[in-house]
Amino acid sequence: MIEVSDFARRYSSLTVRVPDFNTKARVCLVIGRNGSGKTTLLKALAGLTPHEGVANVRGSTLYVDEHPAFPDTMTPRAYLRLLGKMGRVHTRRQRWLIEAFCMGDNLDKPFSALSKGMRQKTHLIASLAEARDAYLLDEPTSGLDDAAIGMLVKVIAERKETFIISTHQTSAFAAIKEAVIPL
Repeated sequence: MIEVSDFARRYSSLTVRVPDFNTKARVCLVIGRNGSGKTTLLKALAGLTPHEGVANVRGSTLYVDEHPAFPDTMTPRAYLRLLGKMGRVHTRRQRWLIEAFCMGDNLDKPFSALSKGMRQKTHLIASLAEARDAYLLDEPTSGLDDAAIGMLVKVIAERKETFIISTHQTSAFAAIKEAVIPL
C-alpha cells in the first residue's frame, strides 16, 4: 500500500507538491520532468527527508539512490562480501544477481576502473539482495545497457515485493507496471 496526501516539501526557492494518491500496486512508476519531485517523493516515502502531509509505504523500505558512491580502491567482490558479513544481504540471492547481471568478470576490478553501468549493477545487486517489503528505485536504469535493463525488469517481475520506480524509461517497465504517478 502506497499512500500520499497533502504532500509538500519546501526548499529555499521552491515547494514540491505531489498529487494525492493511494494504490496497492506492486510496481508503480513515478514519472515527470527533471525537477518535478520524483527523487523528493521517493526519499520522503523512505523517511529520509522532512515534508508536510502524508507519504507512506507499508513495511520496511530501501531507497536506492541514482548515484551510488563506492570507495575507489575497493572491488565489487569486497563490497558485496562486506555487506554479507554485516548481515544486510541474502548471500544466495546476491550470487544469483551477480550471475544474472553478468558481473563475474568485473568483480575484482576496483570501482575506479568500472564504468557507470558496472557501478550501477553492483548497486542494484547489493540493494536487491537485501530483504525489504518495498524498494524505492531512483532512476535505476541510469548507465545500464539494454541487456541489464531487461534483466532488472525480469528480476522485478519475478519478485513479490513492492517496487516504486522513478524513471524516464517508461517503455522499459511497460509490461510490469501496475500504476503510474505523474508529477
